[in-house]
Amino acid sequence: MRAVTVLLIVGIAGVSCSLEAAPVKSPYVDLGNYSKETSDFPEIARAIGKSFSRECAKRACTNSLGEYRPVHFRCSADMRSGEIAVCHWVFVAMKLEMTPATGATHGAATTYDCVLPGLTRVGAVELATGLRRHDPLHVPLPGINKSLWSLSRDCVPGRLG
Repeated sequence: MRAVTVLLIVGIAGVSCSLEAAPVKSPYVDLGNYSKETSDFPEIARAIGKSFSRECAKRACTNSLGEYRPVHFRCSADMRSGEIAVCHWVFVAMKLEMTPATGATHGAATTYDCVLPGLTRVGAVELATGLRRHDPLHVPLPGINKSLWSLSRDCVPGRLG
């Protein structure tokens, strides 16, 4: 009887330890952490930022504070549905001026957080795959048939080429 009691206690302790050790899964993850098919999204996002900067080197992408620069492009995915939860593209517009008589410099900057509309019904893998194309800035996005370039033009005030 004593051996059965000890085994029962050890068994209960093992169950309680395994329950405590189980990690709690979040329903939303960064798109790059969604699956193997989306794991390169951080690199895709950096390439899109570089493409935006190249595009603005050809055109005037300005407002009263100066030129726009992309800072961060990030999407979250719903682990339950496999769909995009939300995508944000953050830009900064800045200028730095110097007073010739004194040599003093003065700077000003502002940020814009663009929530990209219409992507909530798009699959996470579908979006990542669509953005791997040759020109991800100008390719129509799945589900909304608008490019990131056109969405950014709708979001930030001023002039984007």
